[in-house]
Amino acid sequence: MKKTSLIVDASPVFYRFAYSSISYAKNKLKLKPNDNGIYPFNEYKDIFIYSVINSVSSMKQKFFADEIILAVDTKPYWRTDIWAGYKHGRKSNDKSGIDWNALSDAIQEILDLLNENSNIRVIRIPGIEGDDVLFVLSEELSKRGNEVIVKSIDHDIYYCLAYENVKYWQVKHNVKDKKCGFVQFNESELNKMKFEHIFFGDSGDNIFPVTAFTQFSEKFKEIYPEMTELKAWPKRFEIDQSFIQKYGESAYKHPRFGAKSYYKKRDKEGFTDEDFLNRNPIHKLNLELNKKISLPEYIPNEIREKIISEYDKNHPEKNAGKLNEYFLQNNLFNLIGKIPQL
Repeated sequence: MKKTSLIVDASPVFYRFAYSSISYAKNKLKLKPNDNGIYPFNEYKDIFIYSVINSVSSMKQKFFADEIILAVDTKPYWRTDIWAGYKHGRKSNDKSGIDWNALSDAIQEILDLLNENSNIRVIRIPGIEGDDVLFVLSEELSKRGNEVIVKSIDHDIYYCLAYENVKYWQVKHNVKDKKCGFVQFNESELNKMKFEHIFFGDSGDNIFPVTAFTQFSEKFKEIYPEMTELKAWPKRFEIDQSFIQKYGESAYKHPRFGAKSYYKKRDKEGFTDEDFLNRNPIHKLNLELNKKISLPEYIPNEIREKIISEYDKNHPEKNAGKLNEYFLQNNLFNLIGKIPQL
């Protein structure tokens, strides 16, 4: 019988319950914020911990998993060594009232508890993202003959479906309702997704389209007439950030470049993707960079080896007594004896 491995992108789980638990504290417990607008985390910490551990336990039952692997992001990411702007564009306008430092401490507490006293494997390696763990272990455990289920909200995880015996569980957001289910794509669909990812970029991770950084702004050209876009390309992020700080605007023009308009123009004019890339040397530079920071096959070997080695480490025997002691200390009486599968 094949072993079923469930690999979970842990960060969305933590953030989901961070927001739901503080919402419960505000609405049901009538918790009030301090003068800085922050709600005392200790007042709802037990709700947060209960939600996370109960959710992980439920996943194991739901998917009949023989093992659960929690893939955890650990900054700073190795991709920033290749592209300094990686995920730099993510902005925070946080008005949640969450004490993020206290929440982070609680997350580490939970991860240590589960990793040391349950059958759950926690993979957290400095510089490595949860996505890296999902990509690498999906491929590796598939090769070992396991049935693999990946659970994530990140659309990039579709790429795991290229490996044998891998399934992707996704929440589908429809107009009328929300449904969950396994999602499958054929090779042609996956290849198209990869092409569009590296060609048109991903704003969520601050990955730019191939046309990015090919046109200086008029103001930049006026101030630095001797500079060329190709010469500036290796330091484009630093140049742009410096210009924004000094003049309040980007050093570059950023015209829209989307799949729909590109395909329409390509079909009308009859050029190929390679023709388009050859129009400007920066197009190809951007494409090669996007491959390195987007596609699983470009994850460096040393990163792969670290992930597999961490997974293969001897795992401690489950200590139900330590778990129950922790649940008692944190007022989690409902979890005692309820989750022996952990």
